[in-house]
Amino acid sequence: MTRHGTGTGWLYATRLGDWLLIAALLVGAAAAQLYLARAGTQGETAEVYVDGALRARIALDDPGSTEVAGRLGPVEMVVEDGRIRVANAPCPHKVCIRMGRKGSAGDTIVCVPSRLLVRITGAPAEREVDAITQ
Repeated sequence: MTRHGTGTGWLYATRLGDWLLIAALLVGAAAAQLYLARAGTQGETAEVYVDGALRARIALDDPGSTEVAGRLGPVEMVVEDGRIRVANAPCPHKVCIRMGRKGSAGDTIVCVPSRLLVRITGAPAEREVDAITQ
């Protein structure tokens, strides 16, 4: 009688070519991510909205700290190296803090409990024509 479905059979059934394909896909995905991260246009300002109303406009080329009154209390944002991050917020899960530093045009940081949105704006990137239609 033969046993099937031991749970570890798939590991031994893979061949070297399978592992090479998986490694190539992972390297390709990492390279694409790095390329896309560098291809973004550098932002110029961060617009801070609370409940949909513009509360602050912060220049990304001026390092420093800014505090904006959110729905739950003050939210502290820090600008350094042309990027902005949330340093301190009164929200319970601190997701906005874990979003990290943002500096490319179009990037956003959101704190839902505080009803806060930080949107990075900048000059639009020059776009090449990618298709011509008649």
